[in-house]
Amino acid sequence: MEGTQLNLNNRIIRIDDCMDKKIVLFKNQNFDTIKGACALNNNLFEDSTFPPDDASLYFHKNILCDKKVVWKRPTELCENPSFFGGELKVWNFSSGLLKNAALIFGCSSLSLNEKLFNFIVPENQDFTLSNYGGIFHFRFWYHGKWVDVCVDDRIPVDSENNFVFSHNTANTNEFWLPLCEKAYAKLCGCYEFLNDVTVREILVDLTGGFVEKFDIKNLKNEKRKKEMWQFLNESQVNRSLIHGYIEPNPKIRGTRLANGLAIDRYYVVSKLISVFDDEKNFNLIQIKNPWDQKIDWRLPWSDKVNNLVKKSDQIKTLLGQENSHGHFWITFDDFYHYFETILVCEFTNDAFFLDQNDQRWTVFSYHGEWKFNKTNIGFKQSDQEYWKNPQLFFKIDNASDEKMNVIVSLHQKYIREQLLENDCYNSEAFVQFRIYRTLDESAALEANRNCSRLYANHLDKVVSSGCYVNSGEVIRRFRLAPGNYVIIPSCYDTRKAQFLLRVGTETPVDHENSTILEEFKSTLDKEDIYFPVQNTQMSNEEKDYVITECKFYFDYSAHKDTDRMNTKKINKYFD
Repeated sequence: MEGTQLNLNNRIIRIDDCMDKKIVLFKNQNFDTIKGACALNNNLFEDSTFPPDDASLYFHKNILCDKKVVWKRPTELCENPSFFGGELKVWNFSSGLLKNAALIFGCSSLSLNEKLFNFIVPENQDFTLSNYGGIFHFRFWYHGKWVDVCVDDRIPVDSENNFVFSHNTANTNEFWLPLCEKAYAKLCGCYEFLNDVTVREILVDLTGGFVEKFDIKNLKNEKRKKEMWQFLNESQVNRSLIHGYIEPNPKIRGTRLANGLAIDRYYVVSKLISVFDDEKNFNLIQIKNPWDQKIDWRLPWSDKVNNLVKKSDQIKTLLGQENSHGHFWITFDDFYHYFETILVCEFTNDAFFLDQNDQRWTVFSYHGEWKFNKTNIGFKQSDQEYWKNPQLFFKIDNASDEKMNVIVSLHQKYIREQLLENDCYNSEAFVQFRIYRTLDESAALEANRNCSRLYANHLDKVVSSGCYVNSGEVIRRFRLAPGNYVIIPSCYDTRKAQFLLRVGTETPVDHENSTILEEFKSTLDKEDIYFPVQNTQMSNEEKDYVITECKFYFDYSAHKDTDRMNTKKINKYFD
């Protein structure tokens, strides 16, 4: 993002709280200023920062399937264009030549929170003569900041004026989606990058929240199921966005299971309730199918087999009113049996425009940088040198001495910008983070006061995020007892890379109790730099720190603290 990359000088810095509440202008383009200038000069906006050419369409691979593309304004495509044509019916949307419909799904999920949707897609934008200047704007969360992205309304179409990318198939006069997609493509660098955006990434970019992934396909037992039901109910109370997913299976022919559920599609969970029917309690989930207006579910509690369950008048009314427009009910037993992955998006105080009741997590955020031989030692990294990485100190105070839920997110910055700059296919580094507890209270207080680093003889490792992974974001949830902690993010590769470290707590952490530790000692003793070799298998005590409020969150065997990856395996990514 031009003009916004921070000069860190090999440091980790705090994001200013006041700046967190501001919306940054992407490419320094102010919507109101540009629109006013267009009205004054009686012309339409032409965006020179995202011109109508091939560089805006693709980077490495031509995604147009040999189609000839022209860029036209909505007023050139139809007589009466509209920005928003009424009710949001996502099942009418098509992603066109893009293989990825993550943005469409993300917008469908946002429809459950009107205030959030109206922030991302600002109101009072239309094509009326008095309000039209050929410019529109949208907002996204980008590396710790909300950015306002302006675009002109020239969109790519083929020689017959058919949309090339996302559009409303039922109402071709509606243009908010193609324009929102263009703004997101501008933020990413070009349209081609939209093919690689995951649903998890789009939810982060549209909410600024913590998006946690729960793999439940190997946790099919009654204990875990009860814990998941409790956790999802708590998430619903906190107004989190919940999604279910069924992974592709080569053993299954077609795109659907026999029960009607689609494979390789995310569904939106819109409601959880418990009802009594025939003296039996049923835990029910209302599912929204964002891809089709038809009801997918063909087993009990669906419209197709209502006769299989004797229902009270209350339940009949409930099902009759809400089993429509792609919504259907399913028992939680069936949901837990057939779905394999659950995504939960929880809002933080980064979403300052939402009600405080929606902001479950209080976040303190830091920008940082790894630099070879200074704050990153790459392949040479070992426990003895791990302290060279950036360090973030924070203190948890809790009068009741109970453990606190903490979410830590390590987010790699400017990945797509590096792809464009270096002309490569993959710029994600292998990263992890570890959390240490300080052994000496006085040393911790001195470090907090003087911003001086803590060394091996001061720290006791509590837990890590797991093995090094090349992912744009590594996010983990823990339960930590009151005390002083240090988070150390690490990059396995020798490259220079920037990151955003976010720590979310349910109870605010005083900023006086969180500090970047960057001052080195003038001389180091052996005990300062020697971390004892860690057992790669988690101890029972360490597991106790990792257990979350829903307990099943980690498969412990998958989260061994593997400090070194298999060299043969890692080399295939860097050759």
